[in-house]
Amino acid sequence: MNQLRKEVVDSLRCKARSGISPSQLLRELISIAPESPDPLWMVQSFAEVFCFTEGQSYPIFGWLPDGTGRLKDSDLDYLLAKRIERNRINWDEFCPLASGTELCGQVVLPKSS
Repeated sequence: MNQLRKEVVDSLRCKARSGISPSQLLRELISIAPESPDPLWMVQSFAEVFCFTEGQSYPIFGWLPDGTGRLKDSDLDYLLAKRIERNRINWDEFCPLASGTELCGQVVLPKSS
């Protein structure tokens, strides 16, 4: 597993809670990657953030942020939004901002150096 920084995980979870689409969450995750991420890194990182079990984030393999993948944003959002919500009980309880979602907007994704 990738072991993302806690503030990155918390920020992505808060953004998901506020309704940001999975494709946009992935773009934000990519923006903090130390180099151009490969699809496996994206799949593993997304699984880490949302406590997915084996295979739940595999649709990401068919998506590319530039829109050239087999799956378009809307396809990916449809497939992953349901999984994120179904699995919310597993990732939401670990989010320190779960009871104070008004603070979520103050959390920003740090840029990697």
